[in-house]
Amino acid sequence: MKFFLVSFVVYSNWIFCFSGENFINSPSPDIVNGTNSSLNSRPYHVLLTFNSDRAYGGWACQGALISNNYVLTAANCAYDASRINITLGLNDVNNSTGSVVMSTTDAGVTFHPKYVRNIYDNLALIQLPQSVTSSSTIQAIKLPASSSSTNMFENVTGVASGWGYTDGDIYNSTPGTLKETQQQVMNYLVCEDTIGIFIEDGILCTTGIDGALCVEDEGAPLVIDGALIGILASASGNCTNESPSIFIKIPLYLDWLGENTDANITAN
Repeated sequence: MKFFLVSFVVYSNWIFCFSGENFINSPSPDIVNGTNSSLNSRPYHVLLTFNSDRAYGGWACQGALISNNYVLTAANCAYDASRINITLGLNDVNNSTGSVVMSTTDAGVTFHPKYVRNIYDNLALIQLPQSVTSSSTIQAIKLPASSSSTNMFENVTGVASGWGYTDGDIYNSTPGTLKETQQQVMNYLVCEDTIGIFIEDGILCTTGIDGALCVEDEGAPLVIDGALIGILASASGNCTNESPSIFIKIPLYLDWLGENTDANITAN
């Protein structure tokens, strides 16, 4: 699989992807170092590829299956997209057994109503064109309980997975196997001092323990104790752990998810 972005500009340790007349805040594809995901260990992980009628080329992102009908990703991934290819259940590009590929259009995308082309409220839902059947390779990830909305998750470690660049200096250095990395949630004040922007309640900052998130990893799920806690809005622009990666904190968006999907949400 080969995908390319129109152009990249690095600014304040993030990569911004420009598409036609518009831009998508984008820290970019995949995981540097980290480890290969074992077979069927991340059945919720979704690979997304996008094309636009208004821009030359295409781009890739990640997502999480949250029900048999919906994928959750970063809004900056889907912005300006006209066509979306959705690959579920893929662990190895040389073995597609158990994977499913679907296509849809921008009509199937719902953006968070407060999203205004920056990292805040950076979420989008993609409705599958048909329901997917659960299997050993494809399963929806559990959403966090609503009682976790006040949890800061500070110093807690989760797993982020993704397809994308394995070397930030080498174009199209995408892996043959789904990669994952252990990410530890940082103190938000330390994160603010490091990246120089205000960190609101809906954001979690992480640093990699065994690898760094990189180009086209936007939309990557952060899973803690078996629940979807974050969706990657922006990775470190230099594809190292010198600056944090920024995730949208899913426990604060459960009302929106409940109103717009059939995903299962519990109080505790």
